[in-house]
Amino acid sequence: MAHAQAAETVPVSLYDKDPNHLWNRVYSTLLIRSPKPETPINDLLDPPYWGDTKHLLDGEANRTAVAVLGEFVKGAPAPAAMTPWQRAVMQRDLLGIFQWLSGIQTRDASAATTDYQQLSAAIVAAIRHVALTAEEIRKLPDNYAAAVNAPDAVTTFHAAQPAPFLPKDLLADDGPWVALGRMADEGIAATMHFTFLGGRSVFEVRMKHPEGRAAGEAYM
Repeated sequence: MAHAQAAETVPVSLYDKDPNHLWNRVYSTLLIRSPKPETPINDLLDPPYWGDTKHLLDGEANRTAVAVLGEFVKGAPAPAAMTPWQRAVMQRDLLGIFQWLSGIQTRDASAATTDYQQLSAAIVAAIRHVALTAEEIRKLPDNYAAAVNAPDAVTTFHAAQPAPFLPKDLLADDGPWVALGRMADEGIAATMHFTFLGGRSVFEVRMKHPEGRAAGEAYM
């Protein structure tokens, strides 16, 4: 138990250099879990919770989570050190846990114990606490633009040395990269990933024809 608790509260510095900063403690408490003490799960893309996960649902983990979320909502929703981008990331993580909790109750109504209900209420309050205004959402930075403009960004394909790259015109409405839509529910990778993550991440398949956009659309 001591090993598991130590792993669950592993210090992080995602939101502030101080690992004891409240936002870091919220992340550590909710987003890191340790089925095995030597291998804590810390997935930055999505909360590590699945259909058979029991962590946070009762016991000490549940009480700790409810307590830290209660402390979280008592503070300012937008502390001076927290940027709108950080609030958006925090809310996305909280939404991931909320969707996991919702799925548990959908599959088994008896799972809605008192501990479950208290955690769900605390998560909902935290989600609302960090919500951005419409104006703040419009002003969020374009992270793709930042990535392609980084000094070390690879933005073109080199046949001699194939490697992952980020085309500068990938998302242009009239650019050469054609976004492929799904037909019914054929289960292509983009559809499966989007569904699995509850719509919290965008997944697309885009194709570039050697002869340009019109040729690509004609080919499809």
